[in-house]
Amino acid sequence: MLAGLIYAFASSRSVYLALGHAMIVTTQWVPFFALCFVRLLDRWRTRDALLAGLFLALALLTDMLYGVLLGLIAGVL
Repeated sequence: MLAGLIYAFASSRSVYLALGHAMIVTTQWVPFFALCFVRLLDRWRTRDALLAGLFLALALLTDMLYGVLLGLIAGVL
């Protein structure tokens, strides 16, 4: 919980928000996708697949470059 709070309110994210770089500020979908994808590989539940797909879609709505990043993460895992 503490690590999540530190990540969410880090000064680097605030600086990018002030500069108008929404792509850098909205990186929260990447760890959510990674968590659900790892759970999907471990348990093979439909719920985990749907959540991973949802977080992938939300990341792609933020910026299409996240598709490349999440594809690399999925390939490595």
